[in-house]
Amino acid sequence: MFQTLLSKVVSGVISLSMLLLSSYEGNNAAFSEIVALVFRNNIMLKTQLVEAFENDFESVFKSGKQIDIFFDVQIESPGNETFTETFVHSILFDPLKQYYSVYLQEKDEELKTDNINE
Repeated sequence: MFQTLLSKVVSGVISLSMLLLSSYEGNNAAFSEIVALVFRNNIMLKTQLVEAFENDFESVFKSGKQIDIFFDVQIESPGNETFTETFVHSILFDPLKQYYSVYLQEKDEELKTDNINE
């Protein structure tokens, strides 16, 4: 009897968790100071994402589901058209092998690591 009740409660909690996580919109991000580098005929802007997620986001990464992080870049220059670019970083944790696969769309590159800080 208790086992049936417990399984119904656990199922309800899991369903609620999935509902909340699937509708998670994200939060405000903070970046380091932007550095502009001139390379040949190009200007490269460089910054790092230093703060973006709540403390429990590591557990979301470890869910085993692919997590996509979208970046929207807009560069405005007086008298010129605004440059807009959107790209995504995708993170997938493999619970069996205990490593993360990180796909960087702008570089078309996939990295593998077992360290969440990387």
